[in-house]
Amino acid sequence: VTVVSTALVHCCSVLPLGVYFLALDFIEDDNLAFQLGVAADSLVWISVMANFYIYSLTVTSFRKFLQDGVTRIKKAVMCCCSVETEDLVRRRRVNFESHEQLTSRQTSQLSVSLAVTSI
Repeated sequence: VTVVSTALVHCCSVLPLGVYFLALDFIEDDNLAFQLGVAADSLVWISVMANFYIYSLTVTSFRKFLQDGVTRIKKAVMCCCSVETEDLVRRRRVNFESHEQLTSRQTSQLSVSLAVTSI
């Protein structure tokens, strides 16, 4: 099934290029010939792109390979994000504790200055 599907898509994507080369002698407008050439050449890439989907649908080992790769990438991203999150939490905790210390220090300084001014 894989080989037949790949061959069929390849033939269908190359067919416009073959027709273009056959009709090139009969096309008098150079601009039109160029545009048709670009279109026919671009259609060849359909075969390349379709191979990924054909293999994904028909080849079990290719699907497993993709799933393993996605799982590895997902674990790496989750690991990086969790380390980043832990670091962010740690930094916030340190900032909060230093803010609390600063606030308590300011409160004690304020009470000392109030005591001094009231004397």
